[in-house]
Order: sequence, then C-alpha cells, then structure tokens
Amino acid sequence: MNYAGSVRRTLGLFLPRRAAALAALLPLLLAAALLLLMVAGPVQAQNVDYDTDDNTLIEIDTAAKLIAIRHDLNGDGTAASGSETAYAMGFPNVLSTQCDDGSTGTVETCTGYELTADITLTANWTPFGSYTAILDGGGHTISGLTVSNNDANAAFITNLGAGGTLRDLGFMSPSITSTSTTARSNGVAVGQVESTANVRNVYASGGTVTTATASSNSGGLVGRLLGTITASYSTAAVSATGTQTNLSIGGLVGRRVGGTINTSYAAGTVSSAASLTNIGGLAGLSSGSGGAITNSYCSAATGQTNCIGSQSGATVTSTRYTAAQMQSPTGYLGIYAHWNIDGEGEGNLDFPWNFGTSSQYPALNTPDQRGDFPANQAVGDYDWDDDGLIDLRNQAQLAAITHNLTGTGVAIAGAYGTAFPSRLNTASNRMGCPSGTCAGYELAGDLTLTGNWTPIGAYNSTLEGNGHTITGLTVNLSTASNTGLITYTGSSATLRNLGFINPSITSTNTNTNRHGVLAGEIRSGSVVSAVYVSGGSVTTSADNGEAAAGGLTGRNQGTIRASW
Repeated sequence: MNYAGSVRRTLGLFLPRRAAALAALLPLLLAAALLLLMVAGPVQAQNVDYDTDDNTLIEIDTAAKLIAIRHDLNGDGTAASGSETAYAMGFPNVLSTQCDDGSTGTVETCTGYELTADITLTANWTPFGSYTAILDGGGHTISGLTVSNNDANAAFITNLGAGGTLRDLGFMSPSITSTSTTARSNGVAVGQVESTANVRNVYASGGTVTTATASSNSGGLVGRLLGTITASYSTAAVSATGTQTNLSIGGLVGRRVGGTINTSYAAGTVSSAASLTNIGGLAGLSSGSGGAITNSYCSAATGQTNCIGSQSGATVTSTRYTAAQMQSPTGYLGIYAHWNIDGEGEGNLDFPWNFGTSSQYPALNTPDQRGDFPANQAVGDYDWDDDGLIDLRNQAQLAAITHNLTGTGVAIAGAYGTAFPSRLNTASNRMGCPSGTCAGYELAGDLTLTGNWTPIGAYNSTLEGNGHTITGLTVNLSTASNTGLITYTGSSATLRNLGFINPSITSTNTNTNRHGVLAGEIRSGSVVSAVYVSGGSVTTSADNGEAAAGGLTGRNQGTIRASW
C-alpha cells in the first residue's frame, strides 16, 4: 500500500491547500527521524556518581557494593586489572572520574569507601585481601558476618595494610572460625593490622571467634596488632577448641607486636580447651619493643585473671575490673576520666563514648552523636560553646536537672556533682558559663533513655534541644499528680527545638492529675516552640473533671507554637 499517498489524500480532505502541501512533507520528516535514530544507535545508560557528598569516599549501601571492594583494595575507585566486570556488579555505570565532579578544579582521586546504611550479609564471607585505604563505617553496622575458612586469616579483612584505616564500624553477632593447619591471625575486624595502619571506633557486639589452628593469634577484634587500636571494644567470645598449646588468644587482640591499644576494652569470654600461657582478657601475648597499652581494660567477665596473658620485650599494663566497676561510671570520670580523646588528630575532643546506665558497658557514639570541642577547654567546663547553656550528653545529666531547676548550674544536691564531675564552681565561671551564671540547658546529641523516668520537677529555665531527640522516655507512676519529661513549668520556662520518639506516659493515679510527653502542665508565662512527639502513647486512669492528658502537655496556660 502507498502509505504516503494515503496520508496526503486524507489530510487533503480536511486541510486547506497550503496545509495539504505541508502534509506532503510528513513522510520525509518521519524518514529523517528514523535515520537519526539509526545513526545515534541505542540509548546509553546514564553514568552514576557514587560519591554524592564529594568527600572522596565511595558510598556503600548494599552487600553487593561491599563485596565489590575486594576488587579495589587501594580504594581509588578503579578495579584491579582483570576484575573490571566483577567490580561493575557492585558499581554499574560508574563515572570514569569516580570521585571527581569537577567542582574543585583539580582531579580528585578516591581514597576509600564509606557505609551509608547498615549491611546484612547472608553467605560465608570471603575476607578482603590487604586493604590499604580508608573504610569508614559512618556509625553503621554489619550483621551476619560469617567466616569459615582454612586458607587465610579469618576476619572481615585479612590484612589492614600500610596506611589503611578502619573506623566507625560495628559488627553484630559475627561468627569467625579458622581451621587452617598453618599459622594464621584471626579476629572479627582484621586478621593483622600493619604498623602504619589504624583501627578506630570499631566494635564487635557478641558473636564468636573460634580457632583450632596451631601457632595462631586470635582476638575478639584483631588477631595480630602492629599498628594502632583506639576507642574500640569487643564482647565477642574467643576460644581455642583444639589441643594445640602454641596459640595466643585475647578478648580484643590475640598478639600485640609493638602496636598500641588506647582507650579500649574487652568483655567477652576468653577460653581454651588446652592449657595456654598466652591467653588474656585483653591480649594473649604482648611482644616487641615499641607501642603501648593506655587506659585500656578487660572485664572479669572474660574469665581470665590477667588482661595480658604473657609478655616479652617492653612491659605494658592493662587493668582487670569487675563488670560492675566497668559499668558504674556513666561519664568521663573514674576509670574513664581519660577516655575523651582527640582520635581524629584535629585538635578537638571527640566524645567517642556513650556510657549509658550503671548496668551497661560503654558503647560507641556514632559520628552524628559525637561532637568536636576544643581540647584546651578546662576540665569541668560543661558549656563548651560558651552560650550560657549547660551541655547534656547522657541520661544522668538530663536527670540531674531536677537538682537545679533554674538552670543556673548551682546544685541543691550532691547527685548533681555525680552527673557533672569536676565541674567548675567559681562565681566568675560556674560550669564554664562565661557570665558566671548559666541560663539553662541544651542537648548536645540525641539521647536514648532506659528504665522508668522520674519526671523533672517544676522547671523554670531554658531547655534547648538543638534539633535533637529523646527516645525511650517511659513514665509509669501511680502517685504523681503531673507526669511527663517535666512535671510542670514555672512562669518563665522556654522549651524548644526538641523531639520525642515513641514515648510511653502512663499514670494510674485516679485523682486530679495532668499528663503529657513534654510536661504535665505548661504554666502561664512559659513558651514551648518547635517541639514534637512522634508515635508513642499517653494513658491516664484519672476520672475527675480536673484531670487532663495530651500528646504534648496535659494542661496549657502558656504559649505553644510551631509544635506537633
């Protein structure tokens, strides 16, 4: 059929003569478009930028991407020769200039990888080879790490090579097993850390490290340490199951060879079927003339009398404490007085640790929960930014507000000093507030509360949330007349920029009472702004006309704005 003629005739019936003439060109236009498509070829996939924040670290949010790292062990974003196809399984359509978006005017080379999400592994893990770049966990975790091999160091990474850095990463319930018949170094995170490599803010929570290998070094985090471990811990159980006695096993490190362990601990059980000399709660064997162990401990829960099994070369020390002794300090005091360090080497204190309650071992803050503060600030200065507001960094400090309801920093009970140890207490610079008298409190990070909360009394100052959240607020009382984070405010309180995540407020008092998440009652003259409650519940048993319950406050006589 002559389709072009049919189109012209059909259009000609309905269009003026000039339009009909234009219609005659339609077949030619269609043919030209088809020719252009044929010349252009198939549509190409768009390149993908895997360094969206331009910090030269390639972003990892899936197991496939994590696996692909093994094909680029120097972290420059270019696969090793012959591994290009395997690398592309994790990073398809990668930009040819992987970490360079052209914004700086100079070519930027990738320097490693960073996790942007928690990762769950589902198969037996083949450890990375000698990794020499940065691997930044970003405070995320890897679950399901299972290594069972007999031909290499059993760990997430076999060797952290010269200049390599592993940081801000947690391993949840890992399982590491070595059955090699030759000498190996085994651990959850790294088999061997070389002399210029470092592990920082890394932990293993639960899990096991098991070896039946003669002449091996096995630790709850690292097998053999020549480099540095800082602000890290392990609660993994470490064991030797065979009859071999030429082993070094420890709760954190199997063998320290001139390396350094700083502000770290181990609390997992350490055991052996055979009688070993080199077995310790923190390190099995310490050898070499360099390095040190500083402010690092093992728990009696490891089952070992000594933190260090045996030593040769330079003498180092590590103190064994009971679980209660390690759990009791809830801040940078006592045995943890020197644990607030400048791990990043930037001249600022990092606040790496979260001490929780007196029934918990210290845990690590994520990078978002930490803060950088001048290292030259005086001990006991709790107003780091000199804005007149006392910084709150843990549950004990938040609870201590009840002993200083006007926010001046002048305590009415000895318990205040427990929450704020060594506080500055001079009239000219109280708590570090520059004017001498503080004007309230501010959250310096997100807080997670545990246990049944006793509401703060009649608060009458500023509580600045700085956009942070309080998770786990639980109030369950039968006698209190007002419940919430605060019972009620005074006549000039300011509560702002604060979020509550899944709180639970319950009162079984049937008398006149008022209940809310933030406060039972906001009194006249007080202002609440930019405060919210996400999820959770407020429940009351009150059954009289004066009782009140609300998602934010039970009764309001003040001002609430921009809140939900």
